[in-house]
Amino acid sequence: MPLISITSIDDNSCWGIWAIEENLDELLQMYKPEIKCEESWSEKRKKEWLASRILLEKLCSFSGIEFHDVHKDNLGKPVLVPFNAEVSLSHSKSMCCAILNKVGKVGIDIELSSEKIIRVKDKFLSETELAEAGDNLDVLSAYWCVKEAVYKMFSDLKLNFKESIRIKPFDFSNKEAHCLCEIKSDNITVNTIPMKISRIGNYILAFNY
Repeated sequence: MPLISITSIDDNSCWGIWAIEENLDELLQMYKPEIKCEESWSEKRKKEWLASRILLEKLCSFSGIEFHDVHKDNLGKPVLVPFNAEVSLSHSKSMCCAILNKVGKVGIDIELSSEKIIRVKDKFLSETELAEAGDNLDVLSAYWCVKEAVYKMFSDLKLNFKESIRIKPFDFSNKEAHCLCEIKSDNITVNTIPMKISRIGNYILAFNY
């Protein structure tokens, strides 16, 4: 079973990452054999859907929470049923990750670092962030993952990536980095959201802590 790790963040939160190498039947047996995925979904989407729920189930067990099911709310945000903790999910290619917090908002995102990020960087980075990131693929991917994770934390606000979510400069010369994120919108101002960034193979991952 390619569960890479489950890591405690503090007494109330943890996160995990999974390399999806099982076939669809194996994932069904690991989750709930009676579950029927949407027939219209591709096999890739079915595997992502199942793997993310298996990972959430393991995070709940790690945290001493009973897992029953997870649904999406009207904004598409995953919600444990019954609600007993905040959760966030992400997947990219063959990787899946999740985060759980018993007392506060959470957001997580993972992306395969690729050159396509260069083509869209102007759409989600401010002028200052563009100057800081340059054309470094991993740094650009880190900026994207941080903003995506923060967006998930405050999904009800529908924040603008470029204007509302600002990231203070950080050093990503090693496998891990920490940064602070600011949110400014009509409804909320948050000055310091601490975020952790990790490089895992060719993937970049970010989450709040």
